[in-house]
Amino acid sequence: MRTIRIILPILLITLLIGLSAVPGHAAPMLLPTNPGTTNLISWWALNEASGTRNDSHSTNHLTDNNTVTSSAGVQSNAANFVSANSEYLSRADNTALSVGDIGFTFCGWFYLSSKTGNPTAISKGSSEYAIRYATTPDRFQFSIYDGSTSNAVNANALGSPGTSTWYFVCAWHDADNNTINIQVNAGTTNSTAHSTGVADGAAVFTISSLIGTSQYWAGLIDEVAFYKRVLTDDERSWLYNSGAGRTYADLTAATATPTPTNTATFTPSNTPTITLTPSHTPTHTPTITLTPSNTPTDTPTITFTPSNTPTRTATASNTPTHTHTPIFTATFTDTPTSTATATETLTPTATFTPTITYTPTITNTPLPTRTPGNIATAFWDGVITYGDAANVAVTSGVLLVSILGLLAYLATTYLQNRKPRK
Repeated sequence: MRTIRIILPILLITLLIGLSAVPGHAAPMLLPTNPGTTNLISWWALNEASGTRNDSHSTNHLTDNNTVTSSAGVQSNAANFVSANSEYLSRADNTALSVGDIGFTFCGWFYLSSKTGNPTAISKGSSEYAIRYATTPDRFQFSIYDGSTSNAVNANALGSPGTSTWYFVCAWHDADNNTINIQVNAGTTNSTAHSTGVADGAAVFTISSLIGTSQYWAGLIDEVAFYKRVLTDDERSWLYNSGAGRTYADLTAATATPTPTNTATFTPSNTPTITLTPSHTPTHTPTITLTPSNTPTDTPTITFTPSNTPTRTATASNTPTHTHTPIFTATFTDTPTSTATATETLTPTATFTPTITYTPTITNTPLPTRTPGNIATAFWDGVITYGDAANVAVTSGVLLVSILGLLAYLATTYLQNRKPRK
């Protein structure tokens, strides 16, 4: 057991040394993030064969100057510019295309046919902001103007760009951290301190021109995006897409989460039973019976009997005159009128038949490019790095030999311990 405790650390150290011999710089595995359309100002796909180039996201459509043609691009077509013909695309100044002291990002694909004359890819006027190739110092460059002085940052991490090659260039102004930055092919970022913002002028916005100069782009430009915010490393990596690029449609692609739509069908099994509970409201209809009561009233009638004697003697003769004063005796007979109040008892049984419609649109996010690195550094950083195919083969061989050696040692030790002692 003592021997095992000695050999195991030796084998582990040997394994680490073998893996650390893999060349390269350790880098974490990043998951690219779709930047979406948050604070997106414009996206120019530049797919049109000629004429106006449309803004896929907004209304900043670009006017064709001196007949810009098209050729195959990173995604579909790209605008093809001939510097000798002073070809460029333009849009008049407006609030959307002006910046000031805010964070903003431009990303696009650029292809140089010639490196002569500081060809400009994107600019606003001759000074507000510009992305171009600068013959001195032979770099892609992002420059800005704050109203009094100019500042620039060069893509030194890339070095000298070649012709007839597509490059994905992102340039941005970080108003929070007071820097201007440039990055090529989602690689290392170059930054320069800048704290005075960017001028907000009335100059025209152009692709393939620096207005007032002869610095026209010579080559192709494709899929240009303009955000009024600083994109993250993961978002720029997503746009680069390992060199395959993206389209505007990729930004707004739906997730692959299906949304069920339930259509409920009610099938009542019980027919409602109506129970009538009458409520009696009696209506009195009186029946009147008249019982007359005769109360005679005597009205005397005087009859005069004349005699020779002028003295007349009246003889009263009573002739009664009857006046009937009826006495009414009312007999009431109730004839009830029934008012029925219906009480309904409903016992429906509902049957739900949901219909689920899945309409997923899946956005394929490619796996990140894995950069070979030092396994010891990776362990300390809490990330895993990978080598290329050849280095993985060498590393696997070292690991296999180490494991086989350990197994052989353990087997030998076991067999020795099995021998009977004399």
